[in-house]
Amino acid sequence: MRILLLVALLICVGPAELRSELRWPCESALLPPYPAVGAPPNLLTIRSGELASIAAPSNCQARIPWRSSLLVALAGSFRYAGNADDLLARFGSISAFRGIKYWSVTDSAWRILVTDAGALDGLDMPHRRWDFTVSEMKSGRDLYFDQRDNRSSGLVIYRMRVLEQGESHAAVEVENVTSVWLFVIPLFDPGDLQSLYMFQRLSPGVWGFASLTGAREGALNPSGTASYVNRAVAIYRHIVGIPTDQFPPASP
Repeated sequence: MRILLLVALLICVGPAELRSELRWPCESALLPPYPAVGAPPNLLTIRSGELASIAAPSNCQARIPWRSSLLVALAGSFRYAGNADDLLARFGSISAFRGIKYWSVTDSAWRILVTDAGALDGLDMPHRRWDFTVSEMKSGRDLYFDQRDNRSSGLVIYRMRVLEQGESHAAVEVENVTSVWLFVIPLFDPGDLQSLYMFQRLSPGVWGFASLTGAREGALNPSGTASYVNRAVAIYRHIVGIPTDQFPPASP
């Protein structure tokens, strides 16, 4: 109930900075306000019951991971002298995701989140290739990469597409297109893991980063919210240039 009330508050009286700056009003209704520059990101977790009760304009449904049973919303702000192309390049540098660390609440220690990752030349008979260029990222085409995290037993193929891009803003969508397995146990089906990443220049030298990360959980993957929160923060830290194992963890 507290989560639902907080979401309703954000929808009705959301911060002026968030409403005026973001180009994605449907998503921003779900996002917490930006923190001060350099402060830890603000986070909000929403379970399926609360998510189903939140209305959004029909033309925005495809932009929000509504199929998820758990949604982690994140908003952060950071100092950055580059432009949107430079940040898109960080998303396109798939191989650089190897070694990202997150705080494991199970182990009470920092663990490597992404143990292997690489760009693919396509979905049919995929082969590893060099990381994606900015031009490829801005093409609007579906791009594919594979990745193995520390809780899965094989590589998972993901689709990535830049939905919007300009000199001072961009939106990137990511979704798994193959199942996630733990040995012979299927943890997630295709499309169960969806993420939307958005960033925009808020003022000279200051950028905002927002993400909506959704997971459709099942009986075989009953992870607590803390695990999803820490994974979302690890991606945020990697993209904005913060050491991913910097103390304190988001959710110890």
